Amino acid sequence: MVEFKIAPSNTYILFTANLDEEYVTAKYLAGMTSSGWAYRQKLNPALVDCGNVKSFLITPNALSLVYYAYQDTDHVWEHNSFLLTKLWNVNN
Repeated sequence: MVEFKIAPSNTYILFTANLDEEYVTAKYLAGMTSSGWAYRQKLNPALVDCGNVKSFLITPNALSLVYYAYQDTDHVWEHNSFLLTKLWNVNN
């Protein structure tokens, strides 16, 4: 795990890690239920070769994730966003 943030609702954690590919950092969400950690979901789309997610923020209203990555063009860092309300159970 490279970086993590706990959601304001305390029901999920957003984190960056290289879980799927060695040396490729991606963005993930781990959701929590009353019985513990229930699921993990990768949030960013497929990255270009050598792509990485560098840093991220949860918006103040906790509805979106904004992150800095090179995901579409190799070695071109861009700001990207992900609407967290698209996820199952993220606001519970």
